[in-house]
Amino acid sequence: MPSTPPAQQVPKATTGKRPPTPASPKERTFHPSLDHDPSRKLRIETGSLIPVSEIARVCQMMLRRMEPGWQVDHFLEFQIKPRALSLLQKEAERFIIKWFTSANNFAKRTDRTTIEVRDFKMVVEVHRMFKQLGLLNLKAGT
Repeated sequence: MPSTPPAQQVPKATTGKRPPTPASPKERTFHPSLDHDPSRKLRIETGSLIPVSEIARVCQMMLRRMEPGWQVDHFLEFQIKPRALSLLQKEAERFIIKWFTSANNFAKRTDRTTIEVRDFKMVVEVHRMFKQLGLLNLKAGT
């Protein structure tokens, strides 16, 4: 079916329309457990405070040594409070290759999360990273 030639098309109404309403600025809401200063800290299971930037830095160092394409997946679990987990996830999931379990009901019940890493050699590196950060209760599985 041929399209209507441009001369026979009805012109779009442009007069009488009001301009779009500008979006009202939204008030930013924060989780009550978060600090509002830029050096946000996490309260970790050990009770020590770790800057999010430090976790991000260590994860970036790990990522620089990784290459895509590994077939084997390895899992690490570490003990962490669920409220801290969601904050940790925001920063670290950009750098860790596969995924974190979310701070869902399971994590709340067990105080535990999982990181999936693509290379077995990285398991040692991740163990070392979390040991530096004071998370000592790591379990590795394949």
